[in-house]
Amino acid sequence: MKKISVLYLLAGLCLTTACSDDDEDDVISQVEDDATVELYAPDGNENNHSYVDLGITSGVKWATMNVGATSIYEKGTYFAFGSTTEYDSSTETEAIDVSSISFVEENSNNVTLTLAAESDAAATYFGGKWRTPTNVDFNQLVSQCYLKWVYNYHGSGVGGLVVYKAKIDSDKGKSSLPTAPDTPEASYTLADAHIFFPVTNCYFQNHLFSDSEGWWDNCALLSSSYNVSRKGSYVFWYYPYKYDRQYRGVVPLGSLFQAACVRPVCD
Repeated sequence: MKKISVLYLLAGLCLTTACSDDDEDDVISQVEDDATVELYAPDGNENNHSYVDLGITSGVKWATMNVGATSIYEKGTYFAFGSTTEYDSSTETEAIDVSSISFVEENSNNVTLTLAAESDAAATYFGGKWRTPTNVDFNQLVSQCYLKWVYNYHGSGVGGLVVYKAKIDSDKGKSSLPTAPDTPEASYTLADAHIFFPVTNCYFQNHLFSDSEGWWDNCALLSSSYNVSRKGSYVFWYYPYKYDRQYRGVVPLGSLFQAACVRPVCD
C-alpha cells in the first residue's frame, strides 16, 4: 500500500505553513540567556540511562535523551511506529503492515492499543523498565508541567522545548511560546528540574520536514499508542509559533509511515 498524499498529514495535524514577517522577526529576536547556569543533574538512572522526575502524578520518569542520542542536545534516531530499526528514508517507501506489530491492550474496548516490548524502540534500545510513552504519558506531561520554547538551550545553539517540573499548581499546563508568552508565577532556570526536547521535526513520505521548506522547526516524538478507529499512531507534536493549543500536544495520525524520534519513560 503506497503512502497517501502529504495533504493527509496536513489535514490530520490541522497545520498551516504560512508565517507572517512579524512572526519571523519575533522568532529571530528571541535569545535564551541561561547559558551560564549549571544544568539540573538527573535524579537517577535505570539500566544505565539517566532520568528526571518531573512530579507526574503517575510516577513516570522521563529520560534525559532520545534513543540513539549521545548528549541531551542531539536528536537521536528516527523510527517508524512499531519499528525497532532505524528509519531509512531511501528505502522505506510503504506504510508499515500493522499485522507485523505486537500490541498489548490498553483499554477494555480496544479503542487504543499500546506497543508491546518487542515492537517498542525504547524498550529495545534502553532495556530495563524503559518504554515509549503512551498518549496518556504525553498528555500528563503537557498538563502537569511548565513548558517553554528556547532557541539556544544552555548556549548550545540548539533550539527546542524545555519541560520544567512545575513549582506551583498554577503553573501546570502553562506553555510559553515565542509569540505568545504564558508567564509562570514561579521563577524557572535551567538549574531547576527539567528535560529538554531538541528540535527534531519529522518524516513524511521519506522526507524530513524542516524550516528550509517553510515549516518552522518543531518537536515531534513517537507515542506507543495506536488508535484503532483512525488506524494510526499518536505523535507528540509541539509547533511553537501558534497560540492555538491544537498545535501542541498529542495528535492521532491516520497512517503508520511517519518517522520521528523517541524519548523513553520508565515507571
